Amino acid sequence: MLAELLVIGTSGLAKEAAQLARDIDPEGRRWSRISYVSERRGTERPKLPFGELRYADEDLPGLSGPFDVVIGIGLPEVRRRVAERLGKCPQCR
Repeated sequence: MLAELLVIGTSGLAKEAAQLARDIDPEGRRWSRISYVSERRGTERPKLPFGELRYADEDLPGLSGPFDVVIGIGLPEVRRRVAERLGKCPQCR
């Protein structure tokens, strides 16, 4: 079963991560789609390079996988907090 790639964040590093993922898997054999995850609902940029803004942080616990996740956030302290939250998400790998 193909996984969906969740890119946490919507800024520069997140876009670079999505581009790298698409370069790694140009035909979509590993990831069925690339979806961005924003901090909160209501972000007005649904179309981003190589994927779409589909989720907010609050959606993650209720999603059914499988998912691969990349943290596209550059600030170390924020990355750490996000990683701790994702560690509690059993369907995220």
